[in-house]
Parts: sequence; C-alpha cells; structure tokens
Amino acid sequence: MSSPYEAPEQAALALDTSALSVDECVDRLFGMVLRCCSPAAMEGGIGHEYHI
Repeated sequence: MSSPYEAPEQAALALDTSALSVDECVDRLFGMVLRCCSPAAMEGGIGHEYHI
C-alpha cells in the first residue's frame, strides 16, 4: 500500500483521545457498532452510511 493516507471528509466516528478517557472512547465505539450492526439494525433496515 503505497498510497498516502487521506482523512475522510466526514468521519463516521471521531474520538478525541486527548479529551476522552479510554472507557469513553470504547463506549462511543461500541455504541456506533451496536447502532449499525446489531441484529435489530440489520433486520429492520435501519439506514446508515457506515462501511465496516
């Protein structure tokens, strides 16, 4: 992979690790995963633009 990193224009999740604790970051990450990947979200057709 020789392409330079390009930051997304609108990140689905941004964690300011200088202001948030590890627990807060993990909570926010798990919250996002549950919202977009839980069985209810997958079966209910809840729309999202996350690509995991």
